[in-house]
Amino acid sequence: MDPSIHRSQATASNTFAPPPLDGSLSLPEIYDYNATHNPNHLVFVYDDDEGVKKLVWSELGQAMHRAASVVRRNLKEQHRSTSTVVAILANVADIFSYFTTIMGILRAGHQAFPISTVTTTPAGIAHLLQHTRAKYLLVGVDPVSQTLACAALRVPSIGGTIGDNVNAVPMPSFEELFTEPEYEREPVPPIHPRQTDPCLILPSSGTTEFPKPIIITHHAMLQWNWVPYSGRTDLCGHLLSAHALSMTHILGATMLSWTASTGIAVAGFSPWRTPAPPDANAVISGVIKTSATLLCTAPSMIETWARNPDHVSALKKLFAVTYAGSTLDRHTGDFYASHGVNLVNLYGSTEVGCGSEFIPVDSSSDNPDPSRCTYFKASLLNVTLHSRRNLIKQQNTSKHPLHVVNTESSGVKYFDTHDLVIRHPTDPDLWKVYGRTADIITYANGEKTNPVPIEHAITKHPMIDRCVMFGKGRPHPGLVVEPSREYAVDIKDGDLVSEYVDAIWPHVDEVNDSLPEHSRITREMIIITDPAKPFQYSQKLTLRKFAVLQDYNDEINQAYRCTEVVQPLHRPEMWEQEHFLKLARAAVEKYMPCSLRDDDDLFQAGCDSLQATWIRNMIFHFLHRSLNISTRNIPHTLVYSNPTIQRLGTYIWQVIQYGHASVALSTLSGKIAEMEALVGKYTTDFPVHRPDASPSGGGGDVVLVTGTTGALGAYILDALISDSTVTRVYALNRGDTKGARSVYIRHVDSFRERDLDWALLNSEKLVLLEADLTVEGLGLEEHVYEEIRRDVTCIIHSAWLRNYAVSLSTLEPLISGTRRLIDLALGSPHSVPPTFVFVSSLLIFRNWNPRQLAPEAENSRPATAIGWGYTESKWVAESILARAAETTPLRISVARLGQLSGGSNGCWSPKEWFPLLVRSGQVVGCIPQLNGVLGWMPAHLAARSVVEVRHSGEPYMNMGHPNPADALEMFRMVSEELGVPMVPYPEWLAALEASVRSGETASHIPSLAMMEFYRSAYRPLGSHNYDAVGFTLGDSARALWASPSMRSLVGHVVGKRDVDLWIKYWRKVGLLG
Repeated sequence: MDPSIHRSQATASNTFAPPPLDGSLSLPEIYDYNATHNPNHLVFVYDDDEGVKKLVWSELGQAMHRAASVVRRNLKEQHRSTSTVVAILANVADIFSYFTTIMGILRAGHQAFPISTVTTTPAGIAHLLQHTRAKYLLVGVDPVSQTLACAALRVPSIGGTIGDNVNAVPMPSFEELFTEPEYEREPVPPIHPRQTDPCLILPSSGTTEFPKPIIITHHAMLQWNWVPYSGRTDLCGHLLSAHALSMTHILGATMLSWTASTGIAVAGFSPWRTPAPPDANAVISGVIKTSATLLCTAPSMIETWARNPDHVSALKKLFAVTYAGSTLDRHTGDFYASHGVNLVNLYGSTEVGCGSEFIPVDSSSDNPDPSRCTYFKASLLNVTLHSRRNLIKQQNTSKHPLHVVNTESSGVKYFDTHDLVIRHPTDPDLWKVYGRTADIITYANGEKTNPVPIEHAITKHPMIDRCVMFGKGRPHPGLVVEPSREYAVDIKDGDLVSEYVDAIWPHVDEVNDSLPEHSRITREMIIITDPAKPFQYSQKLTLRKFAVLQDYNDEINQAYRCTEVVQPLHRPEMWEQEHFLKLARAAVEKYMPCSLRDDDDLFQAGCDSLQATWIRNMIFHFLHRSLNISTRNIPHTLVYSNPTIQRLGTYIWQVIQYGHASVALSTLSGKIAEMEALVGKYTTDFPVHRPDASPSGGGGDVVLVTGTTGALGAYILDALISDSTVTRVYALNRGDTKGARSVYIRHVDSFRERDLDWALLNSEKLVLLEADLTVEGLGLEEHVYEEIRRDVTCIIHSAWLRNYAVSLSTLEPLISGTRRLIDLALGSPHSVPPTFVFVSSLLIFRNWNPRQLAPEAENSRPATAIGWGYTESKWVAESILARAAETTPLRISVARLGQLSGGSNGCWSPKEWFPLLVRSGQVVGCIPQLNGVLGWMPAHLAARSVVEVRHSGEPYMNMGHPNPADALEMFRMVSEELGVPMVPYPEWLAALEASVRSGETASHIPSLAMMEFYRSAYRPLGSHNYDAVGFTLGDSARALWASPSMRSLVGHVVGKRDVDLWIKYWRKVGLLG
């Protein structure tokens, strides 16, 4: 015994006396000693359905001999008397059967080699078996182990397969080892191995493709026995939770020694539990149920528990919480220290074991020192710390020889861990690991970055689970981010990816502020992980960065190609507009598969949201890296707002020349010109209406309606089919963009969602058609088009894209479709062309004079609609219809709808602004208090009104609720239903913005694009002709005259019944908890 070691274990125990630790007994012999001399001392504890179960040393000793018998019985005669490698591959529910099987192999005189089923591939298993010359493989009965074992044994080897030289046998179960009293076993002869003999093999993950086997000798395991004695804390009588540990990892394996030398007992999961990797919730639950007093775990779990006050309270009750495997964030350590949780940092490696004090003597202090939570103290046994090159080096001595040596200095051999360490600022005996030499990123220009503290800082954002920086040999860094589980995104959806990056970017940018320029991460160099390719972790739950970067190598290369493609843009003496056209052209050509002219619309050419994101990222990166220009004030809707190469290049040049604010002002006049140009383009050469003296067709209305799978359209279709004066309905809709559902199935789904009678869809008067309004003949078969042209008496055009992000030019196909429907109407053989009912929006008055109600008349002022491509396109379509009505016999009825609320069953899309506002109440704990009125109209009544006005002869009608609700009262009802207070609108908006920036939001919280809507929607008191959230109020006298459904609302106020229906629906679809 080392004289510096204090005999501090089992000093007051009546059931445990420490065994001889002077080397006279090997570890398996110590187990025999404890089974005989400490038979009634507690060793294992687990919880199952019948309560807490306990096992003592006499039971463990007997179980170990049973395991040894199993091993001996399955070994060939020639292998029984020589030390043979017996590997274990099992995905067991508990630690106890694995623990006992390992000791059984050692007691039989052989070498145990536990292999992980979680982090090892079949090829890796085959490599380990071959490298260690294993002769036997104990395989668990679980499907995972069976599948891995079969695949590994089939891996080709010299002259055959791995299985030709390895015998697979069943691993004994917990039931066989502990609960079957008549389990047959043969006597196991005594053993007394040499201390230099190998007894245990553990895989060390490293950074290579395959794990590396590390051989542990009997002497090393005896050294492990002494580690707890260095801490001067009596562990006998304590119960250590091993729920988070694996016997294939050094932390789990050390339990083999520590239980035998100190009398500490081990708690774990029930043997009858379904095998599964331990998660943080399961582990803390196990700790509580077994009444453990100590816990050993990984830092990732400690960081997870910090988010749950109940978990923090549970950890506070423990004598100590030990962790190892990777670093713990300092702020997390400070947090736990402030809550009285005793954190103890263990340091070690598979190659040398534990190199730090197990539990310092002062760990039970009620006031832990926060400055020590992330530091460790070197063990007195076998570790010498050197600050050379900031590396910890463990010295080789004759007294405590190392079993793995990788460096030599001044004639002394060391094991170099390649860890980067720093001393405690006031206690020179304390050290902290802050990274690995392999982690350091060296860029192409020679600059260096330690990514560990940066990654720690970034992962503080609750929407981020883990992240990995990259950039070795590259010009600048990037970041691979794995979202938290509840924020996982479909990486094929560029909009969702962009919204996620929008949400985390302010936090990343804040971290950037404290970094040197070469270490800063730009927005376009953030890569979001694919849920199908999750981050890989080692057995000790350490992130395998090398594997992550390999998995995302293609995505990383693609991110860097964004910069490589613009290298031909050499820096000129003076930047001209043509240079930025080249930039836009290069970005578009890089990501668009087809050749485009400078004035071609990208989205009409098939550009999707992901490609738009790539184009924008490439441009942003060039501006930031090559011109050192901040992109913070350039909208992330850059490509949507400027969807041609010409406009994109021009916009960038103008921003560089004049600044964003000036460009915004100059854009106004350009937008008006664009809107008026589109009106001119689609109002030339209207066809001449040529009626047929005797057109075919009987009595009743024949209606062509578009967009009937959406919210409003479904109600319109329901109203038309139910109308006895309508004899035929042609419902035209686009094909399913995903190609999976027929037009009929899409209608059935839409009707069911709204509790409409979907049996109406089988009506003989309904014809469902897939159409393309942008092409000649509407994409219909010729005879179908001719039938519609001949018979239709009314056209209700409801289909439109309600996306506030896209630009006017992107919506031009909808405008073109409107013109084709006009042409269809004017081609009618009837004496009077079909009435054209166009569903428009009161938002075309979004910039209207606040002192006047929006009139029921033509809006000839384009500036009133500017701001969103959606409203601009509606204004253009209205203007085209107005020109057609002036110059042809076409009769128009423009139905301008205000804000629609939920339909008859409360169905209101959870993606709209108000449902998301209600959701925010649950997230930020308040909703806005608004004064004024809300002219919202139930969707089903708005649909009926649209159908009713088709014969009114009124050209323009504003369809807002004639009896607006009191906003304060409505929001009060929502407040009471959610149980949250109302606060002034600016206060709510500030809370929501803070929540979005910090990521403390659920999956349905507003995106940053929606945040812009909330900022612009609010109007101060005194804006009498806007409702409480800034929507224009309109004069609706003509609509009231034309629509009985609107008149029925005069005595009705949207109130509690409506609110209850909305909230019931939102809870049904998961928007509200």
